[in-house]
Amino acid sequence: MAIRSIVLLLTLGVAAILPTMGFAQANLEGPTGVCLTPLAYTLPGGTTQASTHFVDLEPLGTLTTLGLTVGLPNGVEVGFTREAMAVSGTANTNVFHAKWAAVAEKARAPAVSLGAILRDPEGSGGSTADVYVVASKVLPGKTPVIVSANARSTDGVGFGLLGEADREVEYGGFVGFVVHPKLILGWEAAQQPGGARTWSAFVFRYSPSQDTNIDGGIADLGSGLDNQIAVVLTRRF
Repeated sequence: MAIRSIVLLLTLGVAAILPTMGFAQANLEGPTGVCLTPLAYTLPGGTTQASTHFVDLEPLGTLTTLGLTVGLPNGVEVGFTREAMAVSGTANTNVFHAKWAAVAEKARAPAVSLGAILRDPEGSGGSTADVYVVASKVLPGKTPVIVSANARSTDGVGFGLLGEADREVEYGGFVGFVVHPKLILGWEAAQQPGGARTWSAFVFRYSPSQDTNIDGGIADLGSGLDNQIAVVLTRRF
């Protein structure tokens, strides 16, 4: 199965952009990040973050995720995400993830983190896994900008939703603009293995509070679907 384009309410917010606030946002699989890509920031110790994504993939079906991520001491976060893919020929998937903030952000240097993701489809075998390094930096100014780049070793096409491929090193990144304390606009991309097309998304986030984010955007995830709508809500406590 391939996916063409999809309108998403994504996860991107001010808390994820400003590391001094200590919060980040769950991406589709659960690690703190944007929607498709991780950021180098992690949840502070003692913080728990719950997230849910609902994507209307008609005429094929739907994708729903429920995730929980916990911040541990020393810049470590771990979490679990359940992906329910109601599409013929696919399986529900359990996703386990962990990330470590190896290098703190400094005035002239980015934050750097190391992460791992394990995807276990129910009843179908075909587990896939990623290991990655990501660097993120906030550039101050009248309109602050965040830039992020990552490299990952992966064997999961479409983050494992579309099957397996030979393991390859793929690249991704994000650029975001803090246009208002509660609004961020940005763009991200994530290469896919096996010759699949790069996934990309134009995104925005509205943050009514430091603990809640509601996001939106339009993503190009390959061919196969008409434009679709999704909703994402993240809450930290």
